[in-house]
Amino acid sequence: MFPQIVNGFVLVNGAIVALFGFLGYHNTGSLPSLYAGVGSGALLMVGALGLFAKKRFGKFLSLAMTGMLIALFVYRYTVAGKLFLVFLAALNLISFLLLIFRDCETKKRTI
Repeated sequence: MFPQIVNGFVLVNGAIVALFGFLGYHNTGSLPSLYAGVGSGALLMVGALGLFAKKRFGKFLSLAMTGMLIALFVYRYTVAGKLFLVFLAALNLISFLLLIFRDCETKKRTI
């Protein structure tokens, strides 16, 4: 059950990243925001669909994209100081940590 919730969270995260990329273009007319945001969100959603299909590339693509997006949003926050970038960095950090611990199982110890 937990892996499916993580997969859905990563899928929604990709949709949010793509949406913010489109909003960046809509509000400022920035084509790089459109290309980078929608492209990164689409790759993150492809990774999430790979996770749902239990494909090996899904976890690697999702981890790579969330790690890259964390670094990008933290850097952009230090340059621009816009608060929504902290939200996006935190969202991707949560996705990254959930992906790492997605397949961990707790084993009961018997004494």
